[in-house]
Amino acid sequence: MVSNLLNKSKRWLGTKQEGIISAALVVMLIGSFSRILGLVRDRLLAHFFGSSAVLGVYLASTRIPNLFFDLFVSSIIASSFIPIFSRAYEKNKQRSWRIFNAVAGFNLVLLLVFGLFFFVLAYPISRLIAPGFDPEQIKLMVSLSRIIYASQIFFILASFYTTSLQALQRFLLPALALSFYNLGIILGIVVLSPKIGIHGPAWGIMFGSFLYFLSQIPLVASLGYKFKLSFNWRLEETKKIICLSTPRVLSGLVFQVDATMDVFFASLISASSLVFFNFAQHVQFMPISLIGLTIAQASLPILSSYANKEDWDNFKAVFLNSFHQMLFLVVPISVMLVTLRI
Repeated sequence: MVSNLLNKSKRWLGTKQEGIISAALVVMLIGSFSRILGLVRDRLLAHFFGSSAVLGVYLASTRIPNLFFDLFVSSIIASSFIPIFSRAYEKNKQRSWRIFNAVAGFNLVLLLVFGLFFFVLAYPISRLIAPGFDPEQIKLMVSLSRIIYASQIFFILASFYTTSLQALQRFLLPALALSFYNLGIILGIVVLSPKIGIHGPAWGIMFGSFLYFLSQIPLVASLGYKFKLSFNWRLEETKKIICLSTPRVLSGLVFQVDATMDVFFASLISASSLVFFNFAQHVQFMPISLIGLTIAQASLPILSSYANKEDWDNFKAVFLNSFHQMLFLVVPISVMLVTLRI
């Protein structure tokens, strides 16, 4: 009975969603659960730490790890990985997973190099990012940043698992797996914070990243994936992915500078001001993350498939349909948030 239940669950989680509407609904419904967990996480942070300076320091400590992930990993995922990976998978499954391992290996090498630089110079870098913090706050920021940065090993691999599954139009498990990330942070806050204070949510990020990574392994393995740390960057597709992502990295640098300057100026006011600013940003990006990113994640693999077949009529139809769906849903929600001041 248990074996039968596990097999049914595995088939259900590995179901292929071929239409944009069905894929978007899956991502939106389960993504909504993840967003709710995100709100619970923020509420628990506010409950345990209020608008205290230590919570502001914790939020500032996520800046360097987030900068690395958003600048390099997100740029590669958003710009080129899905279309090239899905095209390779249709022709040769084994080669597509070699491409996966090579690109993931490239990012892990970047993480290591950047990490060595950051771990050695963590104190002056933190001082540069948050000049308004006192020495004790900088010391705490360095300690938290190192824990959160180390968790990127799991988060990077998990993100590539998510992207590869989305490229193969398996949206259910990736959407659910991200909930485990927030769940890990919640457990860190509730279980560890009473004992180790603000380090609780930092270790929660580590645990959540590990759960996010671990939960997707069975499905990617069933699709032919075998983990092998690879540095074979001579693959034509790997070179193409890296080259195509370069402009995105450069444009993303502007956004990262802007986000870093937010921390810079907020720290000059007080560490507590970062708490209010961060929570306000979560509300600001809610329509984008819940609707915009959901539809984009559902449509990109289908757009990639049409592009691979050079079926530009269907490509245009899917693109316009997705764009109109975004406008139809995002605009009313945005107006509601502004007028109701939620």
